[in-house]
Amino acid sequence: MTSTPHPTSPDPPPLSILLVDDDPAHTEAIERAFRDAGSNTRIRKAGTLRECRAAMADNLPDIALVDLNLPDGRAVELLTSPPEFGPFPVVIMTSFGDEQIAVSALKSGAMDYIVKSFDAFTNMPRTIPRVLREWNLLQDRRRAEESVRKAKQDMDAIFHGISHPIVILDPEQRIIAGNKKFEELVGQDIGEYRNRPCWQLFHGPETTGPPPDCPFVAMKESHNAETSVIQVETIEGVFLISCTPIFDADGRLEKVIHIATDITEQKRTEAELRESQKMDAIGRLAGGVAHDFNNMLGIINGYAELLLMKLKEDDPLCREIRQILNAGNRAADLTRQLLAFSRKSIVQPKVISLKTVVSGMEKMLQRLIGEDILMVFETAADLGHVKADPGLIEQVILNLAVNSRDAMPRGGRLTIETRNVELDETFSQRHVSVTPGPYVMLAVSDTGAGMDEATRERIFEPFFTTKEKGKGTGLGLSMVYGIVKQNKGCIWVYSEPGQGTAFKIYLPRIAEAVDAEIVLTEPAARGTETLLIVEDEEAVCALVKQILLSAGYQVLTAINGGEALMLLERRQEPVHLLLTDVVMPGMSGRELADRLLKIHPEMKVLFMSGYTDNAIVHHGVLDPGAHFIGKPFTMTAVQRKVREVLDSSDKLA
Repeated sequence: MTSTPHPTSPDPPPLSILLVDDDPAHTEAIERAFRDAGSNTRIRKAGTLRECRAAMADNLPDIALVDLNLPDGRAVELLTSPPEFGPFPVVIMTSFGDEQIAVSALKSGAMDYIVKSFDAFTNMPRTIPRVLREWNLLQDRRRAEESVRKAKQDMDAIFHGISHPIVILDPEQRIIAGNKKFEELVGQDIGEYRNRPCWQLFHGPETTGPPPDCPFVAMKESHNAETSVIQVETIEGVFLISCTPIFDADGRLEKVIHIATDITEQKRTEAELRESQKMDAIGRLAGGVAHDFNNMLGIINGYAELLLMKLKEDDPLCREIRQILNAGNRAADLTRQLLAFSRKSIVQPKVISLKTVVSGMEKMLQRLIGEDILMVFETAADLGHVKADPGLIEQVILNLAVNSRDAMPRGGRLTIETRNVELDETFSQRHVSVTPGPYVMLAVSDTGAGMDEATRERIFEPFFTTKEKGKGTGLGLSMVYGIVKQNKGCIWVYSEPGQGTAFKIYLPRIAEAVDAEIVLTEPAARGTETLLIVEDEEAVCALVKQILLSAGYQVLTAINGGEALMLLERRQEPVHLLLTDVVMPGMSGRELADRLLKIHPEMKVLFMSGYTDNAIVHHGVLDPGAHFIGKPFTMTAVQRKVREVLDSSDKLA
């Protein structure tokens, strides 16, 4: 029986060595050492650097043994100016040992430095494999380091590319890292705050501990648990914060990763949707009650009229029946108001101009309002048309004017204003019932007592009134709300206690088909200047900040005049524009502007308010000519206005 021979592994390829030396005796000694050792090597020789480079270009060796001094240069030139094929292992040889030269050669990248001698030549077959092993280990380490560097680079790209703000804290709430979105959120370079307490981001570097309102106080409670989610409200908005603790091998807390999700718009949309659903539910109920009640009133009033017809004029019962009929008619008026609120009244829409409607009511309104109230009418010359029931629109204006009159028992100023506006996607996101597009605004503003937030939330509810008993049914504003909604419009109210009230109604602007014009939105103005926003409504402040950040500006924020003064008193860099609310608790926008201009005299000022500009100026809050923008404004409008003020020559009119 014959046996099958085992396959043999192929012999490894010979070791390729490039020997560069201009002394033939040395090269012969090295070759002999490899022959005597029986090494599987292939040695090529060169006598100059030029020959060395040509040999490597032809066929790169596994390793090069190069004499330090050659006729056309020094061996270290191969290391300091490596050829196009990249780094390779080099052992430098020399006839004269010099420690300084050896250190220099090794720093340049040589794998070893050998002083020529008989023993060195004899040991060369053992030296070269050792050097190659070290070279391979070095290359493995370099590849590992490059892999780690690339992985870190990829992780950094992912970390900063995530669309959610992320900040990493140590157990003592010191900042380890934060991504770009977090820097945009806080408006600070996270590198400036690394290894510093996180609360200093929100409350300044001088704070030694977290204030009670610091968002990170609530987060710390979750540091010793599994991933938890908490809701935090800041001036920037409302956020859901996912807190994930990271523990070391011994179970000790090492760091905590906080990932924020901005739910400001979601919360606002939910609140507006709940309000809309509530008003719809009340409207359906009111409409149903009014419909059924109208049926009963028809019977009551009808029989009362029949009785009057059957009785003689001097019959004693006539007086009592007329009282019944009068009460029935007043009740019918109430049901008509309820039907208007529930949007079930009969509507006869026409293409009308609000300019014509308002001008036609001026004399009647003057008589109705009284002499102690100054009425001001501001109408845009190019006012667009709307499609609405003119009678119902007159009723809206009348009800709002009467409401304003009642809010000014000692007299005041009533401003009725109309103008064209554009409501964009940003506005519609904040108001779920609004479709972006062109509108005509009707604003009725007064200098009356104003309302607090609790009252504002209920003013459109049927039978809700702040008037004394017997002086109001609570249906006037409910009817206004219903008429506006029935005519496919929306209504917005701005009011502060003691600062008056402004109602703004937006009705869709229309054009005849043959005259339809394409409204081109101008590109939003951009800039890089530093702006300071002062606004006590946190949601508005956060929205304006994001609008201006998206236009390239550097943005600072403050929630009141005192905070703005502290911020600018310790700031050395220029602030190019102050964008401030007019009516704020503690310090008005005008007073704040006057004080800040003493610190930064070159700063421009732009005022904003929920009142219209005409109402603000006529109320004496601002001087005529002051830079002003009315709320609510669209993203494009505020960007364009900021750019306009920055480019203007005057600071504060």
